[in-house]
Amino acid sequence: MQHLNKHFTLKAIILSAIFLLSSFSNSFSQNNSVSMSVDEAYRAIPHRQTTFNPEKAKMKASSKATLNEMLQLADEAMAQRVQGMLWHQTNAQRGIPYESYETNINKILQRLSALKPPGRLASVRKLLVEAIQEQKDYFKSWHNQSAELKAPQRFNPRHALVKRSHNKLIKAYNLLMQMYPSANPHNKQAFFDHLCALDFL
Repeated sequence: MQHLNKHFTLKAIILSAIFLLSSFSNSFSQNNSVSMSVDEAYRAIPHRQTTFNPEKAKMKASSKATLNEMLQLADEAMAQRVQGMLWHQTNAQRGIPYESYETNINKILQRLSALKPPGRLASVRKLLVEAIQEQKDYFKSWHNQSAELKAPQRFNPRHALVKRSHNKLIKAYNLLMQMYPSANPHNKQAFFDHLCALDFL
């Protein structure tokens, strides 16, 4: 847990800094309506990208399929988070506006909620849904604060919603590691990368 928190905190510092680099504009289109792919979002954070491989997973077929979809949706939510943060960090010059983020995240949450994970994967799904919902709630608060003050506000890593989302993603990771202690090294790393990349911190 201590290692995870240190890694996540370092990631938050890097994320805030890279969004302010002028060289970032060379990587993506100047058109705000152009969405960032999952691969581009991983590179933008930046974060290692290890994709869960269901073919190598030592679990039931139903669990493989559901977990794979859950982690893919986590990646989609991560890409939305990165673009939403980019919008705030660059004073609406890049990324996507809050309204687009909210619409896209609602669709992802609906897809996650529609899944029927077997066994303890239901608990992982619950944590994932709650963590993304808390990120969404933070974005709403951030957006409203900027609108009220008529100026872009800085990301607040100490906000209660940010911390609660962070803690739920750590719990989800720890639960996956408890459930699948014999998973191969690649998939264990994938558990970490999918959930850490999604995290604010």
